[in-house]
Amino acid sequence: MRAILGDLFPGSTENGIEHERLEECIGQHLRAHKLQALPLLVDKTVQLHEVVIARHGVMVLGAPCVGKSTCITMLGRAWTQLKEGGAAGFEKVDRVTLNPKSIRINELYGGFNEMTHEWIDGLLPVLCRRVCDAAANGGTDKTWICFDGPVDSLWIENMNSVLDDNKLLTLANNERIKLPQTLSMLFELADLDVATPATVSRCGIVLLDQVHLGWQDAARSWASHVMDQRFAGCGDTIMDMLEQVGDATLAFVRKECTEYIESVDFNLMRSCCNVMDSLLRSEHGVTHANVGLLVAKVFVFAYIWSLGANLHDASRKQFESFARSVIANLLPDFPSDLSIFDWKVDILAGNF
Repeated sequence: MRAILGDLFPGSTENGIEHERLEECIGQHLRAHKLQALPLLVDKTVQLHEVVIARHGVMVLGAPCVGKSTCITMLGRAWTQLKEGGAAGFEKVDRVTLNPKSIRINELYGGFNEMTHEWIDGLLPVLCRRVCDAAANGGTDKTWICFDGPVDSLWIENMNSVLDDNKLLTLANNERIKLPQTLSMLFELADLDVATPATVSRCGIVLLDQVHLGWQDAARSWASHVMDQRFAGCGDTIMDMLEQVGDATLAFVRKECTEYIESVDFNLMRSCCNVMDSLLRSEHGVTHANVGLLVAKVFVFAYIWSLGANLHDASRKQFESFARSVIANLLPDFPSDLSIFDWKVDILAGNF
């Protein structure tokens, strides 16, 4: 886009809109929730802000665990804080999240009772009427209805009239609800495989990729805000081991192994952190005195049963061969007999 603008307007310079207060507020909320205020993530949240202002229908697109929900949540809270602080151009945000695939189409949009033929409003008309009533009474607070679920033609096509400039929700009983300017529709999606051009063209789109939120950032937040608070210095040790083996093992799993359930890198590494979190606790006998002796052993156990737990039986032998070379650098005294999957950590004894 910048190259096209440069060709159309040679010699001109691009002066972007400054959002210093908004960026600062987003960073504050990220840190308050013990998350990393990454420049790329903050930038994507600001992009979402610009799209929400321009369009009342917005699709936040990206694979699982790339920060879609975080961007939406932090932007809503930043808007609310700035409004309360007296900043112009912002309003308080009330966010409602629903999964359209968790209910029947009649429960989403409304339908006629098969016995009495009486019309019953669905979830979406009820929410829209509530926003309309608030706007009619002079309310200026924003409402974001977030559809967090997969797109299919059964429910998304009924949104076309809503996403038009007319902003009309047309129901099966021929009723039309005119939606106010205070209402926005947000769609949190993994892909647009079954979405039609008619729907996509009506929405603004913000795309997030794994580069905007890597597994290292989430692990670093957990290590510093959870493990370091529990056992001082433990988080740094865990992060060193994660960074030493994480990327190499993930690359091996993606290239050489087959999984039962499709996963993403963030998910596997988060599972590794969760296993460690569940074991490195005082109720299991871990203390400040023995945590230094146990942390590497617990890490190896978590490493095996997170990155290797989802693999087909045929891939486990390949993974074991690779994992032993990795474990040898972390824990030279790891048992060499049996399979790596046959060993667990005895917390009280301090060995396998």
